[in-house]
Amino acid sequence: MSKRKNKEEPPKLNVKFDFMLLDWRELGLRQQLQVREAWAKRVNVRIKYLRDKGITEHESYALRRASQYLERQGRSNFSRSIKVSEDQVKRDLLELESFLSHESSSAKGIALSEKKTADFFRGKGIKIPENITDRDFTMFIHSETFRKHSKDIGSPRAWEELQAEMEEGKTIEAIQIDLEEYGQKFISTQEYETIKKKM
Repeated sequence: MSKRKNKEEPPKLNVKFDFMLLDWRELGLRQQLQVREAWAKRVNVRIKYLRDKGITEHESYALRRASQYLERQGRSNFSRSIKVSEDQVKRDLLELESFLSHESSSAKGIALSEKKTADFFRGKGIKIPENITDRDFTMFIHSETFRKHSKDIGSPRAWEELQAEMEEGKTIEAIQIDLEEYGQKFISTQEYETIKKKM
């Protein structure tokens, strides 16, 4: 009886089921490549969809992280090529897994996250009027404008002012303009006080 020259090839995986049920670390390189190809296809489609929807890297941590990884790799999307090193396959799989498992990797997940954020602040007593969406509210409180304003005048006072402006029926855009104008006046006052002290 002659010995078989080639080892038996592992069976092709069905990677269409929930990716969370699959532990790629326990697979051989050939099967890891299959997983990487399927996940890369899914992630590339999802990234394109998020960008087409106008979702920015500021709104989606998953999108920001994936974009930074691809930029470091010098690529615009996740490669599905099989001509890569084993280390590269593992690095890609880690990033793909991170993207797919993050809530902000889908438009639905982002909307859910924004609702949770808005609901958290509602629970703290902040009244968000109907003319301000959860998305606008969440983006605004994470904006550089609001962070700077909170730092300049103190967080409790910043929240009181935000609440007052929202109760007046102002849109997020109007509130942002008000805070930016306030910031300019605040900086001018600080500079004046600094110059006065030096005199």
